[in-house]
Amino acid sequence: MSPATLGVGFGILSDMMVILALVELLPAATRYDRGRETAYGMIAGMAVVALSLVLLR
Repeated sequence: MSPATLGVGFGILSDMMVILALVELLPAATRYDRGRETAYGMIAGMAVVALSLVLLR
């Protein structure tokens, strides 16, 4: 498989995972926890992933 095909495949897969998290998991988390910890955790997780992508390049 070419690198472009792998890149497109991984991009589609990661998009499906993000949509699943936002549509299914986030509403379920806010149903059980009414505070803002869910949103803070999601933002912190995105920051850790972004930081690791920058630092490990």
